[in-house]
Amino acid sequence: MAFLVARKDGRFEIRESRATQAGPRSRTLASFRELDDDVLDRAAANAQRRFDRAAIQARAAELAVPRNTDRASRAARTLIAELRQGHRPAPSLVRLLRDELPAEPRPTPDTIEQAFEWLGKTDRQRGETIADLLDFGDAFPRRERPPRSIFPRIRSGA
Repeated sequence: MAFLVARKDGRFEIRESRATQAGPRSRTLASFRELDDDVLDRAAANAQRRFDRAAIQARAAELAVPRNTDRASRAARTLIAELRQGHRPAPSLVRLLRDELPAEPRPTPDTIEQAFEWLGKTDRQRGETIADLLDFGDAFPRRERPPRSIFPRIRSGA
């Protein structure tokens, strides 16, 4: 049976318990900060026993778990991730999207839209990018310090 656990760092976990010869054990089915249908779907897919969606939602309400029910934003994030990976929708759907979305000016650099590039990236791609940034720091030339200070040393009186 699946159950919900609150973590100290503000995250929540949907876990599943099972009996083993060494005693009861539990494993994480999904970890999240906001509960939504995607989290419940992921937990249900990872469950090896019966998954009671209603019981998890009821327990989430008791624990005041933040909910993400904005389906349009979730669908938009998924679409952006697919587009960034090179997958294009049919031209008729592109036309419908353009008609439905309000005309807005293109975002300027350094806006939140640039953060959405990370949505479609895998953990491996994110890790490689971070490693590249860390290696970039080594490319800066080191400033050589003079062997001795040009100021006289201050001696303490005793």
